[in-house]
Amino acid sequence: TPLRLGSLAAEGQAGAGGSEAHLRRLLIPALATWDPDADNGKGAAKRLVVAEKTLLAGPRADLSPLSQTLVEARLLSRGRDTLEVAHEALLRIPPIAAWLDEDREFLMWRDRTAKARAAYEANARGPLGGRGRGVAGGWRGTGGATAVLGEAGAACRRARHRRPPRRGLRR
Repeated sequence: TPLRLGSLAAEGQAGAGGSEAHLRRLLIPALATWDPDADNGKGAAKRLVVAEKTLLAGPRADLSPLSQTLVEARLLSRGRDTLEVAHEALLRIPPIAAWLDEDREFLMWRDRTAKARAAYEANARGPLGGRGRGVAGGWRGTGGATAVLGEAGAACRRARHRRPPRRGLRR
């Protein structure tokens, strides 16, 4: 039930000496985000699985006692080397739901940026690098590539011959 989960979250943060600010730093954006494509395009909160060492490194090391308390309260789940929010319902109760709503635009921007970066890297920085080069290379050995490229080249040559002469730019 949402009320029970909310009270457990409050107990968990109080037991670890954490404040709401600590809980927010722990959860958003590392363990919870906003998925704009969920719920038929309406969007919904989404749990993330994160490497525990990465999550609790550097300036976030002070969040380790809070994360341990939340694991013991079964609000976070610990995998082999990972942490995640144990119940999706936690993301729909105050104050977590309000935080996700406040940060929704940023979280959607971050998601779009990550997807664009992944697509860019998958294409190895351009249409003729990486995957694109493999596709083009596969076509090169077939007669189809010559036919397609030959048609394109012929079309360009025909267009070049049909152009009217340029005027007014004599030296």
